[in-house]
Amino acid sequence: MEEKPTSGSMAQAKTAGGNYKNEYATISATSSTAENPALQRLNHLQKMEKKSWKGIKAEYTGRPGTCTLLNKKRFFPVSEFQKENDNQNKIFMAALSKLAELEVKKKKSAATSSASSAMSAASPSNAASSAGSTKDGSYASKSSTKAGTGAKSLQDYVSFRPIKEHQWVSGPPSTHLYTRGGSTDYSELSYKLLKCEARCVRSTLETHGFVYTESHDWNVLWIVSMGKPYLYDGLNEYQKINHFPQSYELTRKDKLCLNVLKMQEKFGKMNFYIIPDTFLLPDEFADFFAEFHQAKNNEGRKPLWIVKPNGSCQGKGIYLVDDINDIDLDDSCIISKYIPNPLLINGHKFDLRIYVLVTSWDPLRVYVYKEGLTRFATEEYTTSTNKKSRYVHLTNYSLNKKNANWKTNEDIERDDYGFKWSITALCKHLEQIGIDMNLLWSKVYDVIIKALLCGEHPILTAMKRNLSYRTNCFELFGFDIIFDSDLKPWLLEINLSPSLSHDSPLDFTIKTNLVADTFNLVGVHKFDRRRESMNKMKNRMKGQYKGKGGYTTKTGGSNLKGLFSDEGEEGIKFGGLSKEMERLINDSDCDKEFKELMKKMARLKNRDLIKETITEYERRGNFVRIFPAPGCNEYEKYFQYQKTINRYIYKVLFDGGLISKQDIDLKTNYKLNYDVPKLSSYQQVREEAKGVKVRSSVTGSDASTADDSNKLPKISKKPSDNSKVVITGDDVLIEYVSRLIRKCYDENKIVPKDLGCIENFISHYVWHEEDLPKATIQNRLKNRLDEMVSRRKKLLKTLCKKELIAGNYSGSEGSSTIQAMIDQKEKQKSSLLENFNVSYLEEMLKSTTKSIAKDVVSTLINTERSGVLVNMQKREKSMKGSDTTGVPGISDPEKIKSMSIPEKKKVIPGRSDFKS
Repeated sequence: MEEKPTSGSMAQAKTAGGNYKNEYATISATSSTAENPALQRLNHLQKMEKKSWKGIKAEYTGRPGTCTLLNKKRFFPVSEFQKENDNQNKIFMAALSKLAELEVKKKKSAATSSASSAMSAASPSNAASSAGSTKDGSYASKSSTKAGTGAKSLQDYVSFRPIKEHQWVSGPPSTHLYTRGGSTDYSELSYKLLKCEARCVRSTLETHGFVYTESHDWNVLWIVSMGKPYLYDGLNEYQKINHFPQSYELTRKDKLCLNVLKMQEKFGKMNFYIIPDTFLLPDEFADFFAEFHQAKNNEGRKPLWIVKPNGSCQGKGIYLVDDINDIDLDDSCIISKYIPNPLLINGHKFDLRIYVLVTSWDPLRVYVYKEGLTRFATEEYTTSTNKKSRYVHLTNYSLNKKNANWKTNEDIERDDYGFKWSITALCKHLEQIGIDMNLLWSKVYDVIIKALLCGEHPILTAMKRNLSYRTNCFELFGFDIIFDSDLKPWLLEINLSPSLSHDSPLDFTIKTNLVADTFNLVGVHKFDRRRESMNKMKNRMKGQYKGKGGYTTKTGGSNLKGLFSDEGEEGIKFGGLSKEMERLINDSDCDKEFKELMKKMARLKNRDLIKETITEYERRGNFVRIFPAPGCNEYEKYFQYQKTINRYIYKVLFDGGLISKQDIDLKTNYKLNYDVPKLSSYQQVREEAKGVKVRSSVTGSDASTADDSNKLPKISKKPSDNSKVVITGDDVLIEYVSRLIRKCYDENKIVPKDLGCIENFISHYVWHEEDLPKATIQNRLKNRLDEMVSRRKKLLKTLCKKELIAGNYSGSEGSSTIQAMIDQKEKQKSSLLENFNVSYLEEMLKSTTKSIAKDVVSTLINTERSGVLVNMQKREKSMKGSDTTGVPGISDPEKIKSMSIPEKKKVIPGRSDFKS
């Protein structure tokens, strides 16, 4: 694979009009997006999808590909919605912390009210023992009791940092450090490995003070394969295992296929069309046989199918077939329809390794890591390639690294070199050619959430059967996603234990940061194992410890009734507030709005679950939370059973049940501060230019705000130079189409070639108004002209309002002033454009640089030849023998160029952006 040039060299290539050097195989070929049919089609597809998209939006949650792990010079701005969400979480945490202080104060006042309580409070041993256990029978550390409710603060968790290369461990773990029955400090941090080396995990844990143990009193257990049921029996609240029970429902290829098929049957195939058509062999051979021949008849050729073993990894046992006789039916396997139109870069197939972390299934909490891997096949892809060419069709790293063409990236700052890129490099690459990455990642989130929902019910059932606490487990999945040429993401497989080994600086940086951020997010506590064991024995004797089959929540309760109002409108139902707590809140030194928020928080049921969700989000590091998230309520209907707690958390966090966006702005004391790096001189020029740049056209959002208000603030009149005229691409096209309408008075005189061009213009996807198919060509063009004129008036109205507000216009006040300004500007534009002949109008339209504008203009005007109107006038001239190419007296374009334009009038050709 050739080295990818820098963004600067790419921009120069575009400006010079040259082709990219093997930069893109399927999605680019020429000097600009507008001249590339494949990119035009993708842009059109994305525009249509964006209009109807329902679900999580990446611009609200954040997305992968915006990470600075590999290149600290990169800067990715935070969207306003993410800032508001972070500010809201900050306010919630401040309110919850303040409530915890008040509850401690309330308990102290209650303790001093009776002599017996005062005596027990004076005894240190009694105080320690009362603080040692919570209502669910689990041990709460001394630091947690200071918070008042037993919930943990951020300081109670072990803080992990990415390791350095010299901290990487080698050899087997040192078992002598902490063995069964050994005399060692019970407060030590310990970990255990089962049937794996996990050097990255070992290195991270040992660097942060963990020691290896063979006993069952570990803080963290890391296993590669699925754990046996006994491993989950009798765990305390703070022990963590890296697998949920029965996670193979998602990670075994046959189980995943069955679970997806169940969801397709229940909710419709198109709602869960996240994997290609797949069959289990030999059980579903008859169904596959019928589908094979149907696809063969529909496509007119033998389609390719890919065979995969049910439980293999690293590309082992995978092969392609186009003949039923080539399938080996001796072993059980799955066979999927091969994706024949993959998205290519540099002519190579690629897929994404996306790291997905599930910290809880009840309620569901899902995170996606901002960085990941893009893995390429090492030989170029063509449809005529031999089906046995594994280096062409398969993207598995363990397979392709054996190819002689393999190139390894040794410089982490050049993460777009070789056959393994970072996801950030891929996103940057696609953004440069005009792909909407927010929409692309929104579709990936859709695939991830739907795939997890396919296994949600069996996994949750196994958790309730085996776990003591729902927070004992976490799961780091490796999702393999591939895109087709329509930018549709397809799920290839889900890996139970994605590889954390490394053989390049790129791998090392990504995976060490991933492990550190994972442990920070799930939260690893120090705990006294001796005291925990004693409490467990006492509670088992009292019957409070449920053990195996006795699934409990972390807060000790599972009753979620009464979370919503009795009317069933999903409004949050608040409980009562004691007079003592209300008095303490009123006496606190907080502003009025913050006191009202604390009262709502104090009356919330299952407040600890809200705090748990928020505190976990605060530890996310380089993760992006996609569930719960704005828009995730769209997936509520796909759960096996309605999850009240998921809906409850969504209402509290995102539906404004506690706090509105206006309240966020009022509480400045609790806002997050974002440090924006200083702009370079070049960036400053660009930012300053944005403030004075005249917009070339009005979009749908502009049109909606243009008529919002008829009221104007008080206007300070200032003299201005109203002789300045700015001509946009919209203005030129309006003039061109108005002249074309006059030439289409007789449809029978239009030659078929010109008539086809006009039809393409009228039926282009950018138009909002419906076409008039039964009307004449002249009336249909008039309909499109009216839409353009109406859009221009809305833009002019917005600009005129800004001029009035800024005091840059001298005249009478009111809406009549705006209309007068619009009429004046339109008159100035028309008087200037009517002096231009058709040839010069076409030259101005050809020079437009906007992608969609070029797409519209190209229907009427070819970049290399004359346009429709010039051709029509040339034919009239040849028939009449006279010059009719323009306005009488001005027929030569060179004369137009030499015309003296009145001073201070400015013409800016080619500025246009026709948007759907």
